[in-house]
Amino acid sequence: MTQKQHRELCSFLVRCEQAYNLVHDFLNDTLPHGMISARARGYTYRPQRRLIVKEKVKKSLEVLEACIERHKYVEYYMISKAITNL
Repeated sequence: MTQKQHRELCSFLVRCEQAYNLVHDFLNDTLPHGMISARARGYTYRPQRRLIVKEKVKKSLEVLEACIERHKYVEYYMISKAITNL
């Protein structure tokens, strides 16, 4: 792996961690700026709408997790196939 690839991978992993933290802070209502960002002037907080969005986010996380698991199995299969062909 080149240094550039290593930096890009590290940058990608940092962004993944930031996204993970943001999503889980939203789901747990622990965002640092509270329920509404100061930049969202005029926004009306609607608890029912927030619950609907949370359910959609949870569903997206389930789909993402399933895709990651399938990718792991495909990757594992490809590696084991390559090893048996040695």
